[in-house]
Amino acid sequence: MMKKLLFFLILLAIPITFFLWAHFGIILSAEIMRYFKKSDQISFNPDKCYRASCDVNYKNYEWSKKHFFETIQLKSQKVFSGHTLYKDGKFSGETINISGKDNIRKTKQSSNIKNDKKIFVFGGSVAWGFGSKDDLTLPSLIAKEFDLETFNYAQQGWTSTQNLIELVRLISQGKKMDYVIFFDGVNDAIELCNKKNDHLKIESMLTDSIQSKLKEDTFKPTSFESYFSTFSSFGTVLKYKFIKDYHLKRKSKELESQMYDCHIDKDKAKVVTNYSLNNWKTAKILTENQGGKFYLILQPNPFFDNTKMDHINDIFNLALQDETYKASVTLFFDTISQKLSDKDYFLDLKSIFNDRYEHIYSDWAGHIAPKGYADIVLEFKEKFNADF
Repeated sequence: MMKKLLFFLILLAIPITFFLWAHFGIILSAEIMRYFKKSDQISFNPDKCYRASCDVNYKNYEWSKKHFFETIQLKSQKVFSGHTLYKDGKFSGETINISGKDNIRKTKQSSNIKNDKKIFVFGGSVAWGFGSKDDLTLPSLIAKEFDLETFNYAQQGWTSTQNLIELVRLISQGKKMDYVIFFDGVNDAIELCNKKNDHLKIESMLTDSIQSKLKEDTFKPTSFESYFSTFSSFGTVLKYKFIKDYHLKRKSKELESQMYDCHIDKDKAKVVTNYSLNNWKTAKILTENQGGKFYLILQPNPFFDNTKMDHINDIFNLALQDETYKASVTLFFDTISQKLSDKDYFLDLKSIFNDRYEHIYSDWAGHIAPKGYADIVLEFKEKFNADF
């Protein structure tokens, strides 16, 4: 009887022991992954490629690796910012500097400022200067071109709604804004045309989408759910690391297919474009009511020119090649262009790089190499120089 009991206990102990060791392994793996994630953020490796730092667009920029490394560091330093929900936290780097009470990116000012008028630039990550060091961002080049003090109020990931809210906040504080530039487009299309978002609940959908960004770096290895999400992520990495490129593309399309639906839901497309148009119209009225001039630039987009995208091959950017993404973004941009074509404050630059460069974009979201900003400033000056 005792032998049978002992045998039963041994049989029972085996799965329990296995479970405990598996549980320990999960915890250990989570901690190891967290350690390497943290070490990647604090330890710069000049021999490592960070994001787009080694692609064809950055072969002549010796600072590119450090810049993209700093963008990774900055990603985990978002701070809550009231109605706009988040901003970049204070940051001091070699290529990126965020400072001031408003947490805005440094703009290199002209050494020959001609008067006390000021330019304020609003937008998402392209206007902010993702992929460019401080003195090569759009606001810095505008400051240099017009010899006016310029401020970079763009934030990575911001939509026209957040830009409008920030504009209202600055006006309520009595900020003098002689020139206001909104550089928008793709973030509105991406956020508003996403299939998961009901066009009847645009306002709450935007809030949910933005709030999810705030939670991206809140990984807690003490959470039981996090153990398994860690293994799931680890498995995904392994799976995509060793499969063939053609299968990678196929799988990315399967994962992301039908993510966007503005092109097939005409009611939603109308709501989405009107939402953005009303934001810009409101920004224009507010700017002019306090004595300033308002300009809207529809940002460049890879779907409207013949630049090559053959250097982009990672899973996340391949996902944005999904046909529903292209169709919805294209419809959004074309509709905006059509609606605003006769407006004297509007500058349509969606196809500015057509026949200009072989490569200019670093991803399908429309981030560009530093050389592209000079073209944007020249186009802007050509149309609006008389105002300055």
